Amino acid sequence: MIGIVVWIGIVAAAALIFYVIIAGKLSGRGFGPAFLTVFHDWQPGDKQEAIEITMEEKAGKKQAEQQTGQVEE
Repeated sequence: MIGIVVWIGIVAAAALIFYVIIAGKLSGRGFGPAFLTVFHDWQPGDKQEAIEITMEEKAGKKQAEQQTGQVEE
């Protein structure tokens, strides 16, 4: 009988942890960096490269804006 109670507790704890992770309750902002990493990894190679190029271009643009103090559109 105690074994059944322990297993029910383990399953309930696992379900609660799964819910907290999926609902994004730990981060406070929904899907976090882990989701974005998985999304990136699921993309075909050419899409991954396009995403990386776009991110690098945006990072360079932001760096230029920070150095000059002017926002470019």
